[in-house]
Amino acid sequence: MSNITHGLRSHPAYKRYQHILGRCYNPNDKAYHNYGGRGIVIEHAPWGVVEGHAGLIAFCKWWDAQPGTDEDKCRLMIERDDNNRGYSPDNCHLDTRTVQNRNQRRNIRVRYKGQSRLLTEVYDDLVLRGRDPAVSCQAARHRYQQLGWSLRDALFTPPLTRDSRIMYHGKLKKFQDIYDDLKTHGKIPDGLRYKVAYQRYFMQEWPIRDAFFKEPDRRNGSEARRITIKDGERFGRLVIIQELDKVDGRRMFMCICDCGKSKIAQLKLLRDGRVKSCGCLHKDMLRERHAKARLERGV
Repeated sequence: MSNITHGLRSHPAYKRYQHILGRCYNPNDKAYHNYGGRGIVIEHAPWGVVEGHAGLIAFCKWWDAQPGTDEDKCRLMIERDDNNRGYSPDNCHLDTRTVQNRNQRRNIRVRYKGQSRLLTEVYDDLVLRGRDPAVSCQAARHRYQQLGWSLRDALFTPPLTRDSRIMYHGKLKKFQDIYDDLKTHGKIPDGLRYKVAYQRYFMQEWPIRDAFFKEPDRRNGSEARRITIKDGERFGRLVIIQELDKVDGRRMFMCICDCGKSKIAQLKLLRDGRVKSCGCLHKDMLRERHAKARLERGV
């Protein structure tokens, strides 16, 4: 008797389907928090039917129906039209990685010439028209999103460099010379090192006065950034009971799940939403998915 079940293991879409199952239903998958962790699953039949490999067979048929050769299609990515919906034939198509990256939730939309467009699209459009921005797209994004600059300033303000001369009291001086002069006259706050002032002005783009005269944070770096977590604070189905000893420098907490089971979880995973339960949430989602699939098949 033959051991062949579906004969599709060598099909170019086989691994794609397995990767979709992993990021949608496996909490140990590195991308689970961006998909199954926020409710993105295989929506319904035919792809959602796992029993009897019907879902895999239907997915391979959809792949074969897409335009292009298998070699061309293997270079493309499975793109969802609506990022808030799951995987289904009416919500998916094949597209390039560039297009997929531009449809991610983390992308920034800006108002440009009366239209809402992606910042990356605006940047590329300026380059094509010969109006090269003064900084990289990543730097412009940081200025616009983190520093609150206007779109024009974020794109066209030249970056400061180590050799840049700064207008200070009517004279162009190097940053090092300004710092040394203020240090000599005792105007620099105690504990403000040159490196800190330099990072404030050139990297964090503080105003020149604040970079030199604002008191430094005297607390230890890790203590200054320490996040306060109180007992009883909730993350998904988990409730904090107490903080435990650190493991490899990571803050760990003992939690109790709504189902009654206890779980030890890392703070970063709790705050990122990558851990929401003891594991019962994933089981409930699988149970609902199978029930929905059986209902659609009329079983």
